[in-house]
Amino acid sequence: MEIKIELSKAINFHQQGNLKEAKKIYEDILKTNPHLAEIHLNLGIILKSMNKLEEADESISKAISLKPNFDLAYYHMGNTKYKLKKFDESEYIYKKVISLNSKFVEAYINLSRAQSCLLYTSDAAAEEDSVLKAINLNPNYALSYLNYGLILQELGDLSNAKVALQKSLELNSNSFLTKYNLDILLKQIDLLKKIGLELNINNLANIDFKKKFSNN
Repeated sequence: MEIKIELSKAINFHQQGNLKEAKKIYEDILKTNPHLAEIHLNLGIILKSMNKLEEADESISKAISLKPNFDLAYYHMGNTKYKLKKFDESEYIYKKVISLNSKFVEAYINLSRAQSCLLYTSDAAAEEDSVLKAINLNPNYALSYLNYGLILQELGDLSNAKVALQKSLELNSNSFLTKYNLDILLKQIDLLKKIGLELNINNLANIDFKKKFSNN
C-alpha cells in the first residue's frame, strides 16, 4: 500500500463530504501502520464529523499516546469533549493546547467557549482573558471580537460590547451571527436609555483595540 496515494484519496473524499469512504481508507492504512499518529487523528476527525464522538475520542487519544506533544490532536480532543458537553475536560485540554502552542488562536477562542458553558461556574474574567489573548495573536479575527462583545455584554459593559461587535462586523460584514447579536444589543441599550438607566460608559468612544490588547 502506497500510504501517500491512499492518504491523498482519503483527504479528497473528506473534502467532498464522502466521510464513509475516507473513514474506510484511514482504517485500512492503520491496519498495517498503527504507529501513524496523524492517521489516528484524521480518523478521529472523520468520526467526530459523523457524530461518533466516543469513537472519535478514542482515536484521537491513540494519536496523542503516539505523539504526546501533538497540539493539533489535543485541540480536536478538546472539540470532541466540547461536543460531548464535557466542558470541564475541554477547558483543561484547550489549556494544554495553549501550553504546547501559545500562538494557537482557535484554542483561545474555544477555551473561552468552554469556560462560558461550564455549569459549575461563570468565570467571565477567565473568558475575557482567553479572548484578549486570541485578539492579541490575531487582531483581524472577527470571531474573537464577537466573543469578546458577548462576554462584555454578560459583564454588563454594554457600551464596550457594542464597540467590540461593531469591530467584528467591520472585519466580517457578512456575519449573520454578529449582525443578530449587535441588533439585540442595540435594542437592549435603547431600552435602558428609555427607562433612564445609565450605561457603563467608562470608555464609550471608539476603543483603540491595538493599544487595549497589546498588553494582554
